[in-house]
Amino acid sequence: MSSIAVIAAMSSELTVLRKKTNSALKREKKGVRFFLGKADGQQVILVQSGVGYRKAERATSLLLESYSPDLIISAGYTGALQPHLGAAELVIAQNIYEKNLKDKDGNEPGQTIRLSVRVEDNIVSLARQLAEEIGLRYHDGHLMTSAKVVSDPASKKLLEQEHSLVAVDMETAAVGRVAEKRGIPFLSIRSVLDPLDLRIDLPWEHFIDRGGEVKFGYKVLYLLKKPWVIWRFMRIYRNMGLASAALGMFIYHLIINWDSFAQS
Repeated sequence: MSSIAVIAAMSSELTVLRKKTNSALKREKKGVRFFLGKADGQQVILVQSGVGYRKAERATSLLLESYSPDLIISAGYTGALQPHLGAAELVIAQNIYEKNLKDKDGNEPGQTIRLSVRVEDNIVSLARQLAEEIGLRYHDGHLMTSAKVVSDPASKKLLEQEHSLVAVDMETAAVGRVAEKRGIPFLSIRSVLDPLDLRIDLPWEHFIDRGGEVKFGYKVLYLLKKPWVIWRFMRIYRNMGLASAALGMFIYHLIINWDSFAQS
């Protein structure tokens, strides 16, 4: 029996998949949560890493200390860098780039953007095929992992124009680099949270705790103080629900079809 690991930063990114795979919390180590479940005979390991590059890197390393998955998937929300990407549409990464990440000596490289990970063509092709079969809208291309939230439309447009990127996130390069180093097949599948026109420049560091859980108390307090952003919150949280549903549906179908693909 093969096994597939899915690593996501936030609990909401795994909610639908946890239900579909009947996953239960197995253990928690250094702030990383591990859930075990099954789908059509496949063992499924869901990993809640927390937000950001270093947490995703640590979670992937911890995963591989205890498990030997046949495929690692970096999953979660993404910000669109092109105007034709709508909320909850999937982004299948072909190449993953890094921006504003510290090098091995702890130095900041400024605005340097470099290629970090290439996803195998056959895995990208499988992802495209599955998305088409189950009727989910998707886009493929280059994804960028950023150390900070890229929130405003102007910054997003500049990234797309200068580097031909499709979307941006904060974890995928970290997961992909660890998987690549260990020789484990890897896929990045993201679902659009914020289309190009949606600003998300909100104090997320206060809304989400270190483990990727939403702090509802702070959120309510913030909205009481700044009621003019309520409409933006409503749109963001609506998109979260749609994006989580799309991720859960796609990854579940990928899991149950993985063995037949791997044997072909």
